[in-house]
Amino acid sequence: MKRFNNTAILTSKNPEAFLNFTFDGTEQWICPSCNIAANTLYVNGLDINSYEVSLGFALLLTSTMDVASFQIFTDKNYKFDTTLSFNIYDSSDFDNPLILPIETIDVSIKNRPFIIEEGVINTYTNEDLLIDDEASYMLMRTNPKFTGNIKLVADTSNYLYLDTFKVSDILSNKKYRHQIVSGNSALAGDIRNVFSTLPLGELYRVDVENTLEIGIPKTEYKDQYNVTYNYGARLIRDELYPEDNGLLAPLWINSKLPDYFAIFRLDGVYNPSTYTGSNLDDLAFKYLEDSNLIRSWSLKPEAPLGKYLATHMADVVKIQAPVFLSLTDPSLVKAESDPNTWYGIAVDKGIVTGRSETTYFFNQKADNFTDLNAFVSQGFERNTLLCPNIVNLEYIFSDEDVSLYTMHRYFGFYLTENVLYKIAYYSDSSTGPIEIISLDGKDSSEFMNSSVVFDPIYGTITDEYRNRIFVLNDEVQLQRITDVGQIRNQYK
Repeated sequence: MKRFNNTAILTSKNPEAFLNFTFDGTEQWICPSCNIAANTLYVNGLDINSYEVSLGFALLLTSTMDVASFQIFTDKNYKFDTTLSFNIYDSSDFDNPLILPIETIDVSIKNRPFIIEEGVINTYTNEDLLIDDEASYMLMRTNPKFTGNIKLVADTSNYLYLDTFKVSDILSNKKYRHQIVSGNSALAGDIRNVFSTLPLGELYRVDVENTLEIGIPKTEYKDQYNVTYNYGARLIRDELYPEDNGLLAPLWINSKLPDYFAIFRLDGVYNPSTYTGSNLDDLAFKYLEDSNLIRSWSLKPEAPLGKYLATHMADVVKIQAPVFLSLTDPSLVKAESDPNTWYGIAVDKGIVTGRSETTYFFNQKADNFTDLNAFVSQGFERNTLLCPNIVNLEYIFSDEDVSLYTMHRYFGFYLTENVLYKIAYYSDSSTGPIEIISLDGKDSSEFMNSSVVFDPIYGTITDEYRNRIFVLNDEVQLQRITDVGQIRNQYK
């Protein structure tokens, strides 16, 4: 019995796939074949063109060898489509010229490498690659059942505060809000110091009481969307903060932190292309092309926020996953199993630890996916833990460069820098000519004189590169480069 779909897609990032057959009661021999050029597609490490219908190439399925696994791989960086056939035989008498397969299963193999044409993207070396399961990333929505109604606020002076989502009177109490913390302290300990007296029902409270009741229809439009825990910008109306705006950007922490968080402003309040029937495929690029970078925060170890997160990350990387479930057959009364364990910040102890439960109650929910999902999600609450990987970060700011009575959109990204050049500016006097000095031995004029990146007449970023984020980094604020004159320091 095959355990895969009829199509397998290979990419540059994932150039292989595993196609598995399982024993279904009938002994079978399986041998693949494919009509494709040599050295293009490999099955179990061998060129598919090397396969023959013989004992040396077929895999046997029996009651004892109940899985036949085929690894499909290509190292080709061009697009191709082909059909891989699995011929199934009920006999190993392959020397018999009359033997025919009893069944043939065809799988469509599509190779879709991520190849970018020369000139479309810069050819400079990327020295800081982002790798799945290592790089931290932003979440589009957080969950108070995982994180509690706690957030970490960073202001424009790089001060850090523990605060709450104000979804109840108790959570709005100043005792639990605007509590300044040091970049030299630890998140787990600070949470205990600030929130250990907060009633647990309030800590894990959901904004709207019946939000989790998915079976109850919401008849009012305002009730159909709960955006309290969503990523995004909002106006701040809070006497504790002088800033006008805040942007919630929950961060899932892995073993590598971003270098910066940057906020961009996009003028206007709607996308014209949405209403004109235009192609929306490049809508995200439009945001980058037409926006201004207005504020950034460093997450590097020398910055208060970066040091604070790095200290917490040192505890997080010791945990393989925030939840470990021991899955057993509920029908077996005496089945042996390890306990289910949740790992997180213990609100009452101020440390990152694990707490376990017997599998009995988990097994009672196994027949209903909705109940099972809720049971696992609420495990942090039952054990007075907060998911260690998620930090609800909110960045607060004011935008003084906008006119009164105008409306704008704000969005933010976590950024990892790729340093192209290290330069310094030098002048003999305040009115003298400015020289650019290389600090890394590279010739930055190659970049500044590039007609691919900068328009040779006007000096502005070319259309092909307007959706890239080039910046000047003075280790205080990121300044987005839109004109080569900014680098040459023609604009003072």
